[in-house]
Amino acid sequence: MTGWAPERRDTMRAIAQELLQHASRGRALVAVAGADADATGPVAADLESALREQAHAVFRAPIAGFLRPRSARDPDAPAPGDIDASVLRRVLVEPFRLGEGAAFVTAAVDPERDRPVEPRWRSGPRDAIMLVDGAFLLQPELAGLWSTTIGVLRQEEGAGAEEAALRREARILLDVSDAAHPRRIFADAC
Repeated sequence: MTGWAPERRDTMRAIAQELLQHASRGRALVAVAGADADATGPVAADLESALREQAHAVFRAPIAGFLRPRSARDPDAPAPGDIDASVLRRVLVEPFRLGEGAAFVTAAVDPERDRPVEPRWRSGPRDAIMLVDGAFLLQPELAGLWSTTIGVLRQEEGAGAEEAALRREARILLDVSDAAHPRRIFADAC
């Protein structure tokens, strides 16, 4: 017999409320990290909606908009080095942290066309959350960028290196094996 599980929107609302408890003032960068965008993208989109319901300013930047050119990546084996960390820091992270009035870019490249995009500079209020979603966000090169981290995983995937990093590094763990009923994983050792 299967037990009760909360609806997706309820889980996302609860996570949004938790984020706002810790980051209702100022700017916060939240990594929504997972093994692939098929899992992290929908979670980030739902969190964005839940934060907007709370009347909080929120922006989203899929990490695919900050990848190195395909010629510099192994197409068969995505790797942590695929992210252009210097561009990510220069046009998104650092300006976003400056606060109200500072302009930032939520994508530097078009991942489908594999070419730079004309920068679309945006700004926002003093109090805002930036959701950055995708794979390899918990790598050491990006350590220290995130105000908090959400690890998105599917229990059936098996324990690969990315899942191990998620379980070790993410502050919030979310199992999306059942997309309609994602559940928090609490890995407390107490």
